[in-house]
Amino acid sequence: MELEVASQTYSQLIQALNAHNKSAVVIGASLKKIRDEHLYKQFGKGGNDTFVQFLNNPEIGMSQRSAYNYISLYEQLIERLGFSFEEVSIMPHSRMIEVLPSIKALPVPEAKDKINEV
Repeated sequence: MELEVASQTYSQLIQALNAHNKSAVVIGASLKKIRDEHLYKQFGKGGNDTFVQFLNNPEIGMSQRSAYNYISLYEQLIERLGFSFEEVSIMPHSRMIEVLPSIKALPVPEAKDKINEV
């Protein structure tokens, strides 16, 4: 009985982590579009003058550093390296964040190899 509960709980955890990883890249894609296309000017009372002002809105409540980490994750893994959202969803999130700075300067094949080692 305990093994069954443990297996079920572990399975739920893995599913949640996969969903979290996929969500992280979707968040990055959305933030990038909002930033790059100046869509932040359309939100809030009278709009926002800057992307950082948009991030500080109570509905978003995100630091600039966090936003740029999400954007970087999306830019590197999806745009540059061509991974799918599904492929990213099964990558360990903490490890992705850890290797992200080191893959930016690598050629695409080497960067993909480094990510696949994760």
